[in-house]
Amino acid sequence: MAELALRDPKPPASTSVGPAVIVPVLADSPRGAEGWSGGVFGPNLAPVKNLSLTTLRKRFVADKDALYEAKAPAHSLAGTWLFGGIASAQFGHNVTRGMGTLWALDALPLATGIVHADLFTGQRLNPALGALADAFGLENRMRVAIRATAIEQLIIAPDLFSEATEARADPHFVDWVRRRRPDPQGQGRKLYVTRSRLDPKLGRILCEDILESLLADVGYEVFVPEDHSLSDQLAAYLAADKIIAAEGSALHIIPFALRPGTALAIIQRRPELPLLIENQVTSFADGPVTKIDAIARLHWPRHRRDNISLAEIDFHRLRAALIASGHLASDAPWRTPTEAETKASLRRGRPSETFLSDTERRGFLRALRSDRKAKSMAETVLEPGEVPAINGMPYIRMLRRLHAILEPNWYLEIGSFSGRSLELARCNFVAVDPSFRLRRPIMPASATEAHFIQKTSDAFFNSGFVARNGIQFDFAFLDGLHEFETLLRDFIGAEKMMAPGGVIALHDCCPTTEEMATREFHEGDWTGDVWKTLLILKEARPDLTIEVAKAAPTGLVLISDLDPSSKRLEERYEAMVAAYAGRELAGYQEGIAGFYQEIDLVDPKSVLQRVEAIRNL
Repeated sequence: MAELALRDPKPPASTSVGPAVIVPVLADSPRGAEGWSGGVFGPNLAPVKNLSLTTLRKRFVADKDALYEAKAPAHSLAGTWLFGGIASAQFGHNVTRGMGTLWALDALPLATGIVHADLFTGQRLNPALGALADAFGLENRMRVAIRATAIEQLIIAPDLFSEATEARADPHFVDWVRRRRPDPQGQGRKLYVTRSRLDPKLGRILCEDILESLLADVGYEVFVPEDHSLSDQLAAYLAADKIIAAEGSALHIIPFALRPGTALAIIQRRPELPLLIENQVTSFADGPVTKIDAIARLHWPRHRRDNISLAEIDFHRLRAALIASGHLASDAPWRTPTEAETKASLRRGRPSETFLSDTERRGFLRALRSDRKAKSMAETVLEPGEVPAINGMPYIRMLRRLHAILEPNWYLEIGSFSGRSLELARCNFVAVDPSFRLRRPIMPASATEAHFIQKTSDAFFNSGFVARNGIQFDFAFLDGLHEFETLLRDFIGAEKMMAPGGVIALHDCCPTTEEMATREFHEGDWTGDVWKTLLILKEARPDLTIEVAKAAPTGLVLISDLDPSSKRLEERYEAMVAAYAGRELAGYQEGIAGFYQEIDLVDPKSVLQRVEAIRNL
């Protein structure tokens, strides 16, 4: 069959922004919120508008955190780059988030490459995006900005196909795909695109092996997408006259290869076909498309998404729909799975999960939503013996905002290790750790000095390094050895080095289990017994302003109104250590809950607002 005549290929207009900074979604961005911190910033760090930086439900928000990252990009790319949209971890989402602007490359022959904004993948090069580029013959280099990245010149092209358009493809994009895809190599193939080789916990049709056998007997090839490159998948779909596909990610590739007249039947795993699949298929199909809902019962694991549901298919209804759509002859041999075969297929899922019928599932979700709504509306009031949830904004996010508000000239960090918190600094710093394991080089572009001191904190404070260099710290973060007496010495030493108006932050003072608070290190959540340091400071230094923010996962203590000349802690150090050495959380009458009755937990946002108000005075 001949290809459709193409419409006017003249593309919409693109714009150029330079210099620009891409800020990917920050790793600590709250996932339950309506938007993620991130975005694209142009000259003078003004957010670039009219970008389709959005998923189906959430968007990138160029907020204060994103702007803070944009001020000091970690990487840079020279040349002219096309902005490709969002790079995601899941294969199907790479198609529906990272392809909608690639058509513009035809008008940008001299573009250096394509750059995407990362969405929780942590990969410099996303394999799926690279494979898609290869499948469509794109020779331009692809990059994924996993940290704030400065771009010499960024081309912003209209997004003609993505979740921002709900996967409805603009005609120009449809034409571009048809020009870019390879020529069909033959035709007449009949394919059944299966999910049966995927992990059974990822969602599937029950007894799909029986369905494969029935369709193979009447001439269908059982096609396993995971066994083929994207280029080979496109070639197979292009050569097919009839395609039957179990609902899944393959349906984000199949539409690109549908020739005029190719008949497609989709066997649903959910009562409603996902919006993105439906719209994408509708945009590209130029032949009959049949959606088949032959679900007899939907087995759905509790606490998980419905895309991993197990669909029990009524094989009689499925046969009738396939005959009606022309995919199956009326006299084709057929059978229905036995009850034993169905149960055996069901057991391939997680045996420990409770499977719900569709009716039960809907009731469960309604109850869950009502419970969440009630909790969100209720005030946080602890019952006797109840341990509070330390579930405010992540401590890393709170540290980032503190850096942005305080704008320190000098920053001190005790216990840098991998450098995760140190990377937030945009100023001169001194980092102290007896064994650095930095993930990447750290040198803020706006700093003139950066000192890495590989010593214990005691050795550092006794070295006289700070005094010799005339340094005063505006902000300090103490996250060293998780023993209360060591943190107490670190505070004593740090306070002497602080500038007027300086602030010190302590980490890990809010354990929620006794196991977390052991002095012996262990894998998993571990705070040590530094909660005692917090109590000592409250008892011995009433002159300090101490705020305990319930920053996830183990709190962040902010201490201000510091007095570098104070000797009160030094004079009482031995006595305080002796008094607290034998104290245990289990010694409280109500356990850990008793400890929390001695401190006031504050929402991190309230603490940040207070700090910002004081700085603006």
